[in-house]
Amino acid sequence: TAPGAAGSPATVPVTLTVFVPGIAVTPSFLEDTASFGETAPIFDTLTVGISGGGALTWTATKSRPWVSLSQTAGAAPPNAPVIVTLSPAGLAAGTYKDTVVFRSPQATNSPLKIPVELDVVRATLTVSPAAISDAVPPGDDQKRMHPLVITNGGGGAFAWTASDDAPWITLSATFGTGNDTITVTVDPNGQPAGTHTGHVTVTAPGANGSPVTVPVTLTIQAPCQVSTIQPDAQVNGSLTANDCGAPHRPGSHADLYTFDADNGDAFSIRMTAPSLNSYLILTDDAGNVLTQNDECPGESRTACIRNYTVPGAGTYTIEATTSGAGETGNYTLSIVHELPPSAPQSLGQFKKDGSALPIGGTTNENTVVFKGTVSDPNSSDSVRLEIEVEPLGSPFTGSSTHHSPYIAASRGNVAVSITAGPFDDAGYHWQARSCDKTNRCSAWLTYGGNAETAADFTVNTAAPPPPPAPAPPPQGVSQ
Repeated sequence: TAPGAAGSPATVPVTLTVFVPGIAVTPSFLEDTASFGETAPIFDTLTVGISGGGALTWTATKSRPWVSLSQTAGAAPPNAPVIVTLSPAGLAAGTYKDTVVFRSPQATNSPLKIPVELDVVRATLTVSPAAISDAVPPGDDQKRMHPLVITNGGGGAFAWTASDDAPWITLSATFGTGNDTITVTVDPNGQPAGTHTGHVTVTAPGANGSPVTVPVTLTIQAPCQVSTIQPDAQVNGSLTANDCGAPHRPGSHADLYTFDADNGDAFSIRMTAPSLNSYLILTDDAGNVLTQNDECPGESRTACIRNYTVPGAGTYTIEATTSGAGETGNYTLSIVHELPPSAPQSLGQFKKDGSALPIGGTTNENTVVFKGTVSDPNSSDSVRLEIEVEPLGSPFTGSSTHHSPYIAASRGNVAVSITAGPFDDAGYHWQARSCDKTNRCSAWLTYGGNAETAADFTVNTAAPPPPPAPAPPPQGVSQ
């Protein structure tokens, strides 16, 4: 102010700027990943500056030995880079954490903390399948191929190598990175019969579970050995992994048995086993399949070929094998030559009261009881008596007119009876035979040994009954 002076008073503006400086660091978080066993350091950059204007000085610290800083003090402005180095060498798999702390006496946000995290990850080697197995029938030289899956079940870098230790094994690839599938080829060509074992080894350095060894088994089945079995015999055998491949059941093992037969012979074959599912195949001498069976009706794990009549004289082969591929275990095999029953014995004709009706005799009853004994050489069979009764003058037709119930052949010679009728008044002749449930029968036997023009019995219901026997005289009375 200047009193009286022009322009008085004069005002001069005064500005005072008060800075509020703060530390500015970017980025605000550091996170990295390293593979287990990796030694190369990882570099990150933090940019340190100022916010809010003014100037400041700063310091930086860390606490973990696997973290290092390119500088630990500075001033801003200008912005300054701080190189943060993370060293994974020697660290086990896991997550590691530290904090870089920036401090400044001028900054209002001091201290400023920057989290640092390092994940050390480790690969896990997984190989499937755990084993490879193959079986080859004799004479089959075709190569077999099997996939082998190589997988990293963990994290981190994953490189692998694969090798084998047998000349009959080849690999489609022997090294790679990351998940992959290679082909394992087994070559049976030139290999002798028997079981051969090799290995495929997969190695992934630094990975959990490394190395993995996969056993490889190749079974060269021997040519089928053929044994002879006699009808009405039983044999005990076993199927093993070293047995030949079933000629007509791919993938199954088999034992072969041969037997000789005449034209029209019939056989029943049975295979039982406690631990495998039986399967029977019957072939002719040319190898043609004639019949086969997987399951006996009403039974389990038992195969049977019942009452099979061969088409002609020759040698036949039983293939004792399994329903499921690769099954092994013990078994019992039996073969029965199904024979016709024996001819009936002790033939006779009787009246209803059991009295004998003599050959050529006459009865005033219109029913007749026919009796005989029957038997069958196959004890598991059932047999019955069959008769054909024809009026005198009518020839026999070879078809039964009456029969008894079946009885078990295991009972031996068994007496049976047939009550037949009513018959018309006439003379009759008859014949008899034995038949089993497989419809095999003995030859017909004509009764009586008399001429077929003569009656074996005559029915005359008008004839009086035979006179009763005379009563005994009273005591003391003589005749």
